[in-house]
Amino acid sequence: MKSPNPHPVSDPLTPKQRLLLNQQLKRCYDNVPHYRHVFEQIKFDHDNHYQLSELQRLPTLSKEQIRNNYKDFISDKYNMERCKHSYSSGSTGEPFATYFDNLSWYRKKYFLKLRARFACGMSIGDRIAILECVPEEKARQSNSKAWLRDPLLKVRVFSLFADTDELLAKLRVFRPRNIYGYPSHLMTLANAISNGAGPVPGVKRIFTASEYLKSGSRQFIEQHFSAPIFDHYGSTEFKEIAWQCPFSNGSGGYHINNHEVICEIIDSDGNPAPNGSSGEIVVTDLRNKAMPLLRYRMNDHGLMSWERCRCGYEGPTLLPLGGRSSDYIILPSLKQISPYLITTNIEHIEGLIQYQIDQNSVTGIIARTVWESPPDASQLNRVHHAIDDILGGAMSISVEVCDAISVEENGKLKVVKRSVELRQA
Repeated sequence: MKSPNPHPVSDPLTPKQRLLLNQQLKRCYDNVPHYRHVFEQIKFDHDNHYQLSELQRLPTLSKEQIRNNYKDFISDKYNMERCKHSYSSGSTGEPFATYFDNLSWYRKKYFLKLRARFACGMSIGDRIAILECVPEEKARQSNSKAWLRDPLLKVRVFSLFADTDELLAKLRVFRPRNIYGYPSHLMTLANAISNGAGPVPGVKRIFTASEYLKSGSRQFIEQHFSAPIFDHYGSTEFKEIAWQCPFSNGSGGYHINNHEVICEIIDSDGNPAPNGSSGEIVVTDLRNKAMPLLRYRMNDHGLMSWERCRCGYEGPTLLPLGGRSSDYIILPSLKQISPYLITTNIEHIEGLIQYQIDQNSVTGIIARTVWESPPDASQLNRVHHAIDDILGGAMSISVEVCDAISVEENGKLKVVKRSVELRQA
């Protein structure tokens, strides 16, 4: 798919990005064993590199490469035991840690997020409810120290494993102006409100992340919380990469934190995708000195647009798309079908507010669906045909109606998944 106004540019990097890139490349060569070897192997002159096209000479980097050779990716100037680190099992369940120098850690974890949240209307002293994937006891422990940060922001953590009615009651008592959560969990709460549990008054804005935010889910959550959603895209490796502003929430692209990262889109062969075309997201960190990642493959899909946002933000915007590259549907012929093709074909069906496409056998698909009101046969047929059009009649499709869709062990919802192990082409 292509963005409506790609506005091709020869070099999209800002002057600040070029300066930061040049500094980062020099640090990588001087201090990081992996990059020193790669630069010498491909005869890459790390001095005076300011262009994206020059950065793209470097090979892309995968999580597996790092996991198997951690020490080669840590700067000689830093001791891993003294670095800040962010640990996650991710969607694969495989352990992975990213290490940060102190300055980049605090910048990424706090400053960038606060800057974006304040741009969306959050204010000093606001009440913030974070719906987190932690046991209730851990949430209570976190809240016991809340007085330390209350002068700035009144943050309280709530376990998403709590009973839905009890959680809504606690939120009504706390009266947050801002809520952070996964779209799938917020859908569960919105469903309960829709079924008579009662609203949560006073909410001014909702911040979502970590899952693909479908348009039907967005509208349903916004309707029942009476507040707009601002989604953001990030990861363990980079923290917040891009975010939606008050002008871009709902339909526009995500503002890239340009002074932190460089984002690229590559095609299935690993080459830069044509301007405005969808492909895999690749990210380069411009700030982290302890474990700098250059051209790191996010295993997510997206596209880039150069259509200017009404807020005045300049530069390309990122639009993350549903599905990770590991969640491709594999046909009996072993042809891979991008999850994005399916999600874009199913999104427009009226009344559908949440769904999951699950390949549960070599030849079978289950489409689990949640509706705003009980669907009729024609709506279910539209789901079936929307999926079948993409799969070309190669697989059997079963459409199920659910009150809710189960999330994974990490508390997140996978929009497209394979629950059967298949050999890929």
